[in-house]
Amino acid sequence: QYEDQPAAPEPAPRYDPAPELVGETAQEALSLPIFISHAIALLIQFPQLVEVANEFELHPEQGGPGLELLDNLIAIINVSRNINTAQIIERQRDGKYSAILMELAVQEMEASDDQREQKFRDIMLRLERQSQQHKIDILLRKSPRDISDDERATLNEYYRSKNNE
Repeated sequence: QYEDQPAAPEPAPRYDPAPELVGETAQEALSLPIFISHAIALLIQFPQLVEVANEFELHPEQGGPGLELLDNLIAIINVSRNINTAQIIERQRDGKYSAILMELAVQEMEASDDQREQKFRDIMLRLERQSQQHKIDILLRKSPRDISDDERATLNEYYRSKNNE
């Protein structure tokens, strides 16, 4: 570098997509399965899709990365039905997933209203099935004498549905 030339500016710090996240939470948020990312993006951008989400039964405690976040968003939108994208982001501003929510809020979702709803419905159906299968897997690992009557009924219903397929 010559003396008469100004020094090159310092490079801007690298953008960290989730600076407030630490440990496993950060890893989960940054590696969400693509279909869950799409569901969250669709729900943030089109909160009216909560009507579709309410048709499905999810068990976030039995799911993988992102299911807790999706369930949380569904709950927030159900409480405030007229909420918009900016308000959802604002409510989660200090939360552990704020950065990923901001990214997903601006993700391009190219589809018509009908296509968006169908895509969201398909994802929710997939999540519901995975959640149900996870619940069944847990029950199958239990000792038969440790299974409650309700759990036994769940297993019986599962086997009946499998036999009808």
